[in-house]
Amino acid sequence: MLRLGTVGTGQTATRSRGGLYYGWVVAGTLAATETVSWRVLYYAFAVFLVPMQAELGWSTAALTGAYSLALLVSGLAAPIVGRWLDRHGPRALMTAGSIAGSALVLAWSRAQDLAAFYLIWAGVGLAMAATLYTSRPSPP
Repeated sequence: MLRLGTVGTGQTATRSRGGLYYGWVVAGTLAATETVSWRVLYYAFAVFLVPMQAELGWSTAALTGAYSLALLVSGLAAPIVGRWLDRHGPRALMTAGSIAGSALVLAWSRAQDLAAFYLIWAGVGLAMAATLYTSRPSPP
């Protein structure tokens, strides 16, 4: 990386070898991962609802109850996630949430029991809390 002159706060701007400002690389990566996370953890459930009903034979209420549980767990975990972000930043938590979310989506594809399905979606709720947020620093 090449160091350039100072920016208004006295920090040094950094460009990657390709000449692109490193901050834009980070912002682009975050935008891509957030978009994929929202699509997989939040919106995919509605896409798969009817096929899950046909394949598993469970009612709409039973299936959407698991999704509602995920949203409840995500909301309950939000204060803990907020404290973590304030103290440690988003990198580790978002990485762990992305890994957990990926594993849980794979588990979701194999669920054959309603209790296991609810347990998986409770875990997805934690993954949602860890990944689906606005990643910006708190004001001082």
